[in-house]
Amino acid sequence: MRFFILSIVLFFNLQLSSAQNTLTAELSLPSQIKNNKNFTVILTIIKPENLHSFAVFTQKIPNGFFVNPEILNGAKFSVKDNLLTIKWLRFPGKKLLTVSYTFSYLKGISGIFSLSGNLNYLIGNKKGEYKLNKYRFSIIPENLKTVENLNNYSVNYETFQNVKCFRKIIPQPDKSYLTEIKIINLPKKTQCIIVEEISSDFKIQSSRSVNVKIAENKRLIQFNKVTSVNNKSILLSYLLIPKQRNETKTPVIFGKMSFIKNDQIINIPIENLP
Repeated sequence: MRFFILSIVLFFNLQLSSAQNTLTAELSLPSQIKNNKNFTVILTIIKPENLHSFAVFTQKIPNGFFVNPEILNGAKFSVKDNLLTIKWLRFPGKKLLTVSYTFSYLKGISGIFSLSGNLNYLIGNKKGEYKLNKYRFSIIPENLKTVENLNNYSVNYETFQNVKCFRKIIPQPDKSYLTEIKIINLPKKTQCIIVEEISSDFKIQSSRSVNVKIAENKRLIQFNKVTSVNNKSILLSYLLIPKQRNETKTPVIFGKMSFIKNDQIINIPIENLP
């Protein structure tokens, strides 16, 4: 009897080890996308046919991007707080499983981005995990005179990676959002331009910052000729007012800071702070 129980335990351990060793996943997506063009991402999972467990795939979505499902193969699809989740209550009985979804993004986004993800699953009462590689893709801007070579753009970005631009979105008691932008390490006496594009369900109201332009029809706010002094940090702000006050929605914002250094335009993405 003891031998029989040990045999069963050994069998399931071997099954677990086999499944963990043979389950793999990868992403397929274009390496370059022209500005304003949507693109499709395909998740391919290769697994044992007899693996029918609960499974969930999660993926962090870059700020300013939106995702819609296409082919799900029995999965449930959701996106919340820039986290994409694809969940199977029970894996289909297939060795090759594919899921596809389409990316769109705010107008004006350009640069180099990456996608990865984690696939977690169950075998009996044990957990398995597969971490996907990082897949890079670039969005080519409409105005190629600004950035003629995307590789050079990437090098420039790395050269000035100590220059940072952060955004903090602060909820207010009246359900509006105070948006603060902080620039650090901008070279002394350098002028920069900040452009923010805001989701359409918010109205933009400028603060007392100077040289501000608002294009409400294009959902843009632009800070012009912001100048650094003695490498000190720079703080800018503006207010976002929801068009529907009875709804609670966090603004979706994409922005970048641009300045000229050594006769080249440097673009720095604005990062969200928690």
